[in-house]
Amino acid sequence: MDKTAIEEITDQNALNDINARLDIQNLIALPDKTSIQDLTQYTPKKRWFSGRFTTSSIKAFCEYVEENNISKTALFISMRQMAATAYFNMFLTNDEPGRRDHLAVLDMQPTVEMDAIINLCSGNCMSQRDLAEWMEEWSDIITPVDKNGEPIDIKAAIQAVRGMTVEASRSINHEVGDMSESKSTMEKIDAKGKQVTTAGFVTDINPYDELPEKRIEVRFSVITSQDSVKFSARLLQKERLDEDLRVDLRNDLLSKINISQIHLGDFGNY
Repeated sequence: MDKTAIEEITDQNALNDINARLDIQNLIALPDKTSIQDLTQYTPKKRWFSGRFTTSSIKAFCEYVEENNISKTALFISMRQMAATAYFNMFLTNDEPGRRDHLAVLDMQPTVEMDAIINLCSGNCMSQRDLAEWMEEWSDIITPVDKNGEPIDIKAAIQAVRGMTVEASRSINHEVGDMSESKSTMEKIDAKGKQVTTAGFVTDINPYDELPEKRIEVRFSVITSQDSVKFSARLLQKERLDEDLRVDLRNDLLSKINISQIHLGDFGNY
């Protein structure tokens, strides 16, 4: 028996041993340099269940977690975002690492009202018309306020925005000395309303569905040029609001999902 025949027998024995180990996983090793091919597509079922369920509904997320919960399910509630992830095969029954390819993701999305306010406070400058039309569109949920925080009538507030005008004043200082002469010009530009000044608004809305109502406060800043008035809007205490919303989400999930492994934070590969 020559060397080539011996090598072929050795390779075939190794191949048979590999296939014996792979058979239970619907895998097969082929003779061409023992490449491994997946035969799952030819079998009546998959080797294990995998998939990703994504929703923005807390109720749908909790129901899916409860329906698919096994003893080794792990839930991670983000501390930075309005989100949570449940891994249903995080571990195997003997505490060995699982595949983590069956999971549910909660990705909260702002309500249309909150989304409108976020876009308003994005940092872009608005014309008088743009702001007035925005206030008209959302007049059913906002309460305009003056510079002292006192509520004002919505129609008067919109008219104040539309009717704001630019006033410019100039002062000239001229000084003559024995050996010198200097002149300086200072120009002051103010935006003034004819009657009331709309400083912003307050509103009580649900920033996210299924979470408690919050008081939202927005203030306007006036930006003037030689001949026009521009506005920018700022959401007051946005960081505190975001933190309160994350706490509300965390408390809601903790009260509705009954599993042993719940972690506060994000999980990912490194």
